[in-house]
Amino acid sequence: ECVRGEARATRLAMSEADDRAFRRDDDAMVVVLVHGFGGWSREEMGGKFFYWGANSDLASELMGTNSSLRLLTASVGPFSSVWDRAIELFYQIKGGRVDYGKIHAHAHKHERYGRSFPGLYPEWSESRPVHLLGHSMGGLTARALVQLLRFHGRDREEEDVFGQLDFSETISERWVKSVTTVACPHDGSPLLSVMQDFDLMDLSFQGTSFLAEAAGRKMQPDESQHFDLKLDQWGLKPQQEQETWREYRERVASSKVWKEKPRDLCHHDLSLEGAAELNSWVEESPLVFYFSLSSCTTYQDPFSFGEAFLPLLSTNPMFVGPGTFLGCASRGGNRLCPKIDRSWRSNDGLVSTISTRWPSLCYKSSSNDQLVTLPSLPLTSQDWQLSSRATEVVDVSNGEEAAKFGKRGFLWWREKKVSSSSEIRAGVWNYLGQMTDLDHLACIGWNFGWGGVGGLLPRSWSWEAKEFYLDLLDFLRQAT
Repeated sequence: ECVRGEARATRLAMSEADDRAFRRDDDAMVVVLVHGFGGWSREEMGGKFFYWGANSDLASELMGTNSSLRLLTASVGPFSSVWDRAIELFYQIKGGRVDYGKIHAHAHKHERYGRSFPGLYPEWSESRPVHLLGHSMGGLTARALVQLLRFHGRDREEEDVFGQLDFSETISERWVKSVTTVACPHDGSPLLSVMQDFDLMDLSFQGTSFLAEAAGRKMQPDESQHFDLKLDQWGLKPQQEQETWREYRERVASSKVWKEKPRDLCHHDLSLEGAAELNSWVEESPLVFYFSLSSCTTYQDPFSFGEAFLPLLSTNPMFVGPGTFLGCASRGGNRLCPKIDRSWRSNDGLVSTISTRWPSLCYKSSSNDQLVTLPSLPLTSQDWQLSSRATEVVDVSNGEEAAKFGKRGFLWWREKKVSSSSEIRAGVWNYLGQMTDLDHLACIGWNFGWGGVGGLLPRSWSWEAKEFYLDLLDFLRQAT
């Protein structure tokens, strides 16, 4: 039975596919933009406010400058787990009905099947691979998708979650040419772990519940939602055609997700513990290029003798509080969680800079020193212990900044226009440098710092996301 939520998702996906139909040539560079926590599609928010670019549609602007470039903006569950998001991303690109896997769905007590999509890029295959560019949690999603393509989900003793579709060729990681992460919490964010320590997760679940009630409601019969939670697997489908507002509210309020607080949501995967768990089973494919860009919007407080980090004036006001908290965070470590010290305090307002570089933490078995490969196991397993991850890294930037507030473009690449091709390799993390003085959302074009809102800084003191990403895409084309 086709529910209203699935029908809407189909229409939105078809509109994006039709909008880009003229770019379906074999020579086009196909890049899939994957949003992070709390993200939305281009059609949501009334089609006037965008995740990529805020007040301007960054994806459209980038495509308008290059006829051989095709950008697809994916829209996966904004609060879903990395596993669920990765599965949704596959079906949204290729087409088909989302299958989270029988074992996975049973373990986490949610529905196995999700929405159906016609496919943003149905011809996706080994001969027509894509580049995945993920911001924040979108980077984790992209990494997990490559792992699933590589092993069809059997990594977790899962049945083949892609096996229901009849493809002309075998699915493999060769379907992805590169993964690029921007401000990605590879090792999680201390904010989530501290919220769990102080039992603040109830507050976040209550907030999401309120958002679910408000966002899912129909405004007009033919009007799309302002924000779609995409939590259909948890029974939080949008309001149906014949459903009254009272019935809808009762259905949302009775959802098991608010009562059971399952681990199969973003709050776990974004914590330090959840990220280490993810890093244990999501590996680097030797056939895929991995690139990362770290982010920072803080400076060392001289009055604390360099121990604390404070947000810069250009920081988005909504990140000043979290950024200040992270800048002085301290927490003892244990066998399951790392010690939070000075090395974690430099941040972009939401995520510690050290976490945005590359994955460095994982869990191993204390009995045989083997990586823990089943993230569905309880985190309290007595056989688990935190360990440094054997991540191979190549600093392609040679210590130079990738971007900086007040400067234009992909800095070191724009100056040299030559990549260290001999250094760039598949299967390792190629570090592209730090995006300096840019907060978590400024990295994708949200210029809402004090300079943009209060007018306290000259307009010339800004950062143009369009110029940076044009350079970045040019780099990816040449480097891979």
